[in-house]
Amino acid sequence: MNDTMFLEWWHWEIAGIALVLLELALPSFFIIWFGLGAMLTGFVLLAMPDLALSQQIAAWIIASMAMIQA
Repeated sequence: MNDTMFLEWWHWEIAGIALVLLELALPSFFIIWFGLGAMLTGFVLLAMPDLALSQQIAAWIIASMAMIQA
């Protein structure tokens, strides 16, 4: 039995869309960057499907922080 967690690319896309939609309800204009980072991570995972979960989370954090700084 394999107990490791594996996220597909579309999981990241759904999470990204959910965070972007959540931004519509909140006036902060801060959560959108995490949503866009999740969507970018989904596209990266689509191109490189063998990324480990820790690498996916690292890509999401780096993409989100880069978008916040831009």
